[in-house]
Amino acid sequence: MAHRTVLTQRQRDALFTLPTDRASLEYHYTLADDDIEHVRTRRGPKNQMGFALQLCALRYPGRLLKPGEIIPEAVTSYLAAQLALQPEDLLPYAVRDATRREHLGTLRKIYGYKRFTGKRVKQMTAWLDQQAEATESGEGLVRAFVEECRARQIILPGVTTIERLCADALVAAERRIENRIVARLDSRMRRRLDDLLGEAANGWQSVFLWLRGFEVGKNTADMNRLLDRVEALKAIGLQPDVLDGIPPHRIKILRRQGERYFTGNLQDISSNRRLAILATCVVEWAASVADTVVETHDRIVGKTWREAKKISALHFEQAQADIASTLVGFQSLGTTLLMARGDEAALGGAVDASCSWDGLETLVARFSVDVGGPRATDLTRLIVEIRSDGLVKRYDDGAQLYSCLIDGPKRPTRFASGRCRRRSDDDFDLRLFHITNPKAFSGIVGSGELRSSLWNLQGTRELGNVAYVYLTSLPAIDSEEDLRRIAMSSDGIIRFQTTSSRAREETLELTVYREKTTGRTARLLVNLASGLLAPPHLLIHRPIGDQPYYEVVGPEIYRIGVQPGVALTYAKGVATVDEASLKRFDYVVVGDASSIEGLAAPYDEEETDQVVHVEKLDAGLDLFEFWLEHQNSDQVTSRNPEPRIFST
Repeated sequence: MAHRTVLTQRQRDALFTLPTDRASLEYHYTLADDDIEHVRTRRGPKNQMGFALQLCALRYPGRLLKPGEIIPEAVTSYLAAQLALQPEDLLPYAVRDATRREHLGTLRKIYGYKRFTGKRVKQMTAWLDQQAEATESGEGLVRAFVEECRARQIILPGVTTIERLCADALVAAERRIENRIVARLDSRMRRRLDDLLGEAANGWQSVFLWLRGFEVGKNTADMNRLLDRVEALKAIGLQPDVLDGIPPHRIKILRRQGERYFTGNLQDISSNRRLAILATCVVEWAASVADTVVETHDRIVGKTWREAKKISALHFEQAQADIASTLVGFQSLGTTLLMARGDEAALGGAVDASCSWDGLETLVARFSVDVGGPRATDLTRLIVEIRSDGLVKRYDDGAQLYSCLIDGPKRPTRFASGRCRRRSDDDFDLRLFHITNPKAFSGIVGSGELRSSLWNLQGTRELGNVAYVYLTSLPAIDSEEDLRRIAMSSDGIIRFQTTSSRAREETLELTVYREKTTGRTARLLVNLASGLLAPPHLLIHRPIGDQPYYEVVGPEIYRIGVQPGVALTYAKGVATVDEASLKRFDYVVVGDASSIEGLAAPYDEEETDQVVHVEKLDAGLDLFEFWLEHQNSDQVTSRNPEPRIFST
């Protein structure tokens, strides 16, 4: 049985003390004509006053008068005035206990008041059990109990008895609520909830404490932390209907307990109570974190909008300067040509004197690149300029490497996802990593071979005509987000959202290789020539009210395509392979992000038809020359690129 204090002293006084204010006296202690007739049947003023006082006390607050209880003067004066007696007439009342008991028996017989005994105890206990779940506080339950007893004309028991009964009912209600929630959890979900008390990835707190540590953020890092929690809560798979039928205030109490307890506290309490608290917190936090994500997004968008206005104004000023410079150049060239024509001078000399033929022939390609972390909304725009005279290297597969100018914020190198070094042949070695398990790591180092895999990009089917060595720029796989960045996940699903003009976007649930962060703890450093890499696939987005843009698919994934069964040679941190062993394809996938099929296209590279031909330029012909010679012409019809195929 629970023994705890439910009421404060002030609350006890409010419920059980005789009233003294005029309004309460008039409402509760005004005697009717028949009441006065019953009072008049008592002998002498003292018994009449005592009889009337006991009657009023039974009506309100509904209890018996205590032996030796001091009666407020306001009460005696009000009753005496109605009975044409003096307040002092009450003083000699109840010198004999028998008199009080006799009057009480008479009052019970006349007015039907019943003692709190026997079946009435069982009835009121059952009534308390029904009310306890819906009652928001102990004081509210006591007040309801008192009012119910008054309505049933049951004489109130002692205050401690009432508090004990209400406390027992509240504890029993808590247990029923907890048992009801836990009964809706299968054994697998119970294990998942208990696992929340295990150590989080940061190594210094439990997953449960990590999940509840969320607040509104102001930047992409804060948003990523919130979305990590959204994904972690979603991965638990607990449905909100586990709390169906649970009163809101009970949910609030369980959540408040979860947010107050530490891991050790939760481990020390009973299993049902612990699971009920964990389940409630998971459901409630999922909604709260989602609201926090929305508010954080609003803050970031506001900040991004203000920064975008500044950048737009800056670019506009720069564009004005470029246009002015170009117009001045054309003005100078036109003036020189007109003067040469008037003087009958040679055209070549006029051009040389103005801007030179080399300067006139130099072509410039300019485009923008938006860079940022995963899920970033505050992207940074870089303006990239490539000149036709900036060719650095031609590769065996026809690719070309150009030097370029990058205009943007200071220190643009901070936006790079990795490191590289220039080689003597003008190529670059990229510093990448192969993240694997300790056993495979030992095998690679011991054999000096980095074996290729027949698994396709999403890791669900094996290929037949090509194998890949998979590398990444990520130095470690520490979180669920890291797994998704290399096309894996702990539940085997990655979700993508379309970009379209529809009022409601669609979501692609892509099946990928199922893996845990604990399965990839060994890191192999791999330096690799950039010319060996297979080109990445792209997505084209067409947002409403903005220019289309391309997104690199899996920018942290690097692949080297080789003939099936071929392995890369690995020694002293450098991986190499001969050109004859490479397997290249003359197309890349450009998926249309406005549809589910387009979002899946880069991962369904073996079956999609959303592809773009990759032109292999002949030696001696650069990108700009090819474009000038073939601009606006069909370069695809009659080409039949070799597709990637699955193994049978």
